[in-house]
Amino acid sequence: MKAIKRPLQLVATALACACISRATGEPELRNLGVLPDGTLSWGRAISANGSVVTGWCDLPNGIRHAYRWAMGGGMQDLGVLPNGGSAFGTGISSNGSVVTGWADQDGQSHLFRWTPIGGMQSVATWFPGGLTASCTNANGSAIAGQFNYATGTAAIVWRAEQGVQYLASHPEQLHSWAYAMNASGSVIVGNRILFTSPQISTAVRWTASGNVQELGVVPGYTSSFAQAISADGSTVAGFSAYNPAPYSQAFSWTQKDGIVPLGFMPGGITSHALGISADGSTIVGSGNTVIGNDSGTHAFVWTRKLGMVDLHTFLPSLGVDITGWVLYEAVAVSADGTAILGNGSYNSGSLRAFLVTGLPGTTNCRADFNHDGIVGSQDFFEFLIAFFGELPTADFNYDGSITSQDFFDFLAAFLSPTPCE
Repeated sequence: MKAIKRPLQLVATALACACISRATGEPELRNLGVLPDGTLSWGRAISANGSVVTGWCDLPNGIRHAYRWAMGGGMQDLGVLPNGGSAFGTGISSNGSVVTGWADQDGQSHLFRWTPIGGMQSVATWFPGGLTASCTNANGSAIAGQFNYATGTAAIVWRAEQGVQYLASHPEQLHSWAYAMNASGSVIVGNRILFTSPQISTAVRWTASGNVQELGVVPGYTSSFAQAISADGSTVAGFSAYNPAPYSQAFSWTQKDGIVPLGFMPGGITSHALGISADGSTIVGSGNTVIGNDSGTHAFVWTRKLGMVDLHTFLPSLGVDITGWVLYEAVAVSADGTAILGNGSYNSGSLRAFLVTGLPGTTNCRADFNHDGIVGSQDFFEFLIAFFGELPTADFNYDGSITSQDFFDFLAAFLSPTPCE
C-alpha cells in the first residue's frame, strides 16, 4: 500500500462523501444458460460483488469448455489450451477479470490462468498425472489444487513468483486435497487422509508459514472436509460425514469456537457447506430435505439469524419466482452475501447454473469491525488502526490489496442509515 501522507484529510473527504451507498436491487433468479451447442452448465466460482461467475459447459462428444458469465454480457466461451480437449473454470478473482482452472493439453492436465488480454494460458503442469485446480485468491495470482500421481493425490499451490509447491504434508499422509484459499492466498483449506486404520478424511488448514492444523470433526461423525474459507482466513466451512452410513452435517469453524454444526433442512439427514461470504457470516451449500411426500436434494443458505433455510422456501418468501426450478446446490456466495451461485435443473431439463442476486446480505453489519454486535465509534477507531497499520483485516473490499477504496467502503457501511440486523 502506498503511504498516506494526510490521513486526516482522507477522513474528512470520506465523511463528506459518506452518502454514497450501493443498492443490490430486487431479488432475482437468473438462468445462466449454456454455450452454443452446449447441453448443460455448471457454476463454480463468483466474483466479490456477485456480477461475474465461472464454471464450465458440457458440449457434444464429451468436451467441456470453461466459461465466464458477466452481468449484462452473458456467457463467454474461454475455449481450451492449444492441442487441448476440455477446460474447467474453477476460480475467479475478486473483480472478475481473472479466471483460473485446469485444462487438458497434449493428454496432460495443466493449471491455467485466463485474462481478457492474454486469453487462456497454461501456468504449470507436472508429469506424470498432471495438475487440477480448485480455487484462486483475490487477485488471481495463486491457484490451489491437486497433483494426481500414480498412487495418490497431493495438495499443491501455484504462485506466480514461486511456481508449484506441495502444501505441507504429514509423514503418514496418503492423500490430500486443497479446495479453497483466502483473499491474500496465505491460508488454504482442504482435507487429507493418513496411512491409518481406518483411513478417514480430516479437514485441514494450511498457512503460508508452513503450519498445518487439523480442524476436527462434528461430534458423532467420523470424517471432515473443508470446502470454503472467509476472506481473512479466520472462518472455514465444510461438512463432516459418518461411515458407512450416508449421513453428513455442515459445519463452520473458527479458532475461538472450533467446529460448530449447522444442522439440517426440515427432515434432512445430510448437509454440505460449499461456499462462504467474505466475513464468514453467510454460508451456502446443499442437503436433503423431506416435507410430507416431497423429498430431494436442495440448495440452502445459512446465517446465524436464519439458521439453515431451503432456497425453495427462502426465495419465494422474498418474492422470487422459482417455477420450473429444482435448485440442487449453492456452491458460492458473493463477498457481502447478496448473490448466490448454484446449480439446478429448469423445466425438468439438463443441469443449469443459476445466479440469485439482490438478496438481503450482510453489507451493513460489516461495519461491526470488532464483532461485538454493536456498530459504534470503537469499530471506526479499530478499522483506522488496521488500515494505517496495513493489517490484512483492513482489506475491506476483499480485492487482495489495502487502498483508500477500502477506507471509503468501510465508511459507507459505517454511516449507512440502515441498522445492522
